[in-house]
Amino acid sequence: MKRYLLVPFCAAVAFPLAATAEPSVEGATLAELEAITAQCSQVDPTNSAKYKELLARAISDVPVTDIEAARNTEIYLHAYEASSARLAQATKDEVLVACAKALSSNN
Repeated sequence: MKRYLLVPFCAAVAFPLAATAEPSVEGATLAELEAITAQCSQVDPTNSAKYKELLARAISDVPVTDIEAARNTEIYLHAYEASSARLAQATKDEVLVACAKALSSNN
């Protein structure tokens, strides 16, 4: 009989823990991906749609709620700013080469 009481108890404990679980995507990783694709779109606007598609494929398995939650963290904001600053230090030609490689390796 005690076993039957244990199931509802475990469910009552597990559901709130699942609701407060960390997002399935790291804020810093998402920020870097978005900063890179934004920079690629800026220096190579003719392929902007391809960069957006590349990002969409990279995060396609992540629930939208997790993406939104990750974007609303301080970690995401700092990582996006840092990644954007690093990318801004590269020359346009360096960025174009890196972006072209990203597109060619993901076809």
